[in-house]
Amino acid sequence: MGNKWTSRKFWEAMMGEVSGIVALVFGVAEGEMVTTIAGAEIIIAVTLGYLKAEKDIDVAKVNKGD
Repeated sequence: MGNKWTSRKFWEAMMGEVSGIVALVFGVAEGEMVTTIAGAEIIIAVTLGYLKAEKDIDVAKVNKGD
């Protein structure tokens, strides 16, 4: 996990998660259903995108033989 703290992908994913959480909380606080759903979708999309990027890196390492 040491190199994850300096990874740009990791920090971009974290900022995406924070953005989604802010939208989700703002939507709930204001009673805005569309904003709430958009916040939840952002959280899910960022998480799945980060997981796919990490999987692709792992596959490339295995194919390379590292």
